[in-house]
Amino acid sequence: MSSPPINSSKPTATILAWPAGQSDDQILAILQRAGFGEYESKQLSRREAPFFLGRVKPDFANITQPVLETAGIQSLVLTQEQIDSVPKFLLSKNLHAAIGAPRPVFAVEPWRGEGTILNMDDVFLIIRASVGRSKSTVEAMPRSFNTTPGALLLPGEAAVEYALSSGQHEPQFSKTIVTDAAEVIEMYRLDGTRVRVNSEKFNFEILGKSKGITDRQNVDSLMLLLSELAVNAEIDLDFRKFKAPPNTIKSQARLGVTGAAVKTVDAWPSFEFYSVWRYLVQRVRCGLTP
Repeated sequence: MSSPPINSSKPTATILAWPAGQSDDQILAILQRAGFGEYESKQLSRREAPFFLGRVKPDFANITQPVLETAGIQSLVLTQEQIDSVPKFLLSKNLHAAIGAPRPVFAVEPWRGEGTILNMDDVFLIIRASVGRSKSTVEAMPRSFNTTPGALLLPGEAAVEYALSSGQHEPQFSKTIVTDAAEVIEMYRLDGTRVRVNSEKFNFEILGKSKGITDRQNVDSLMLLLSELAVNAEIDLDFRKFKAPPNTIKSQARLGVTGAAVKTVDAWPSFEFYSVWRYLVQRVRCGLTP
């Protein structure tokens, strides 16, 4: 089961749009006036809006945001309470088309609890993403690691990081990476209620003869169908480019009894955050409150 976003007391900030007609140098100057350092300002000014700025200090909305807004840089500050207020998703097991309905409508069969009726005209946002879990395994330590005095006294996390990143030494080990990704579609209504399709838990009967062999093929086919029916929906494909907050990146590292190092990374907490953040951003871009 996917993990919920990790709470933080700090608000989050987003750059929604750059001012029209401003040169890169002018935007750079605005960011520096708002309190960003020279290097950070250069990095930010090169990014395409909207983008997630990160966790910020509590006074960002009172000090930094007014400077940005006055200069035409549209921004959004969200509290953790606003993020937590978005309803939890309904995990769909199957979608059943309503035969004879005047507009596209699906009965959502859930894995748990009560289902819902999804009128595609009410779908406000559709997110398509691949959400991965990866495992890196080092089968044996490099010689320099085993023979360095005190190296074996490193904490587990540090020892694993050493083993996984020691490419600068003569390689004395083999490294394998296994990645498993769930293909996901998230459909939001304007009020924040949402239906999730997870390829690991969905029956693709709705595709009929178009059903393919792989989950990716099936989710892509389903996404094409749903996006054509949801004529009012914004389509988002950008999770792969999202720079997630550090506290939503779930990783674990350990050393096995044989000396093998194993590190796992789970992108689900990052997606949970991204999905809610993207919905709230879309509301604001449409002139609504978060």
